[in-house]
Amino acid sequence: SAPPMVIHISEHGQNIVYRPIRPSDREALEAMHAALFPI
Repeated sequence: SAPPMVIHISEHGQNIVYRPIRPSDREALEAMHAALFPI
């Protein structure tokens, strides 16, 4: 049998948790932006 998995899905089908953007996120955000919007 498959191993037990815990998957939380809210009634709206989204389990995204938002948090304030931190200064340490800048590098990751810049990398994602460069990947999504190449100049």
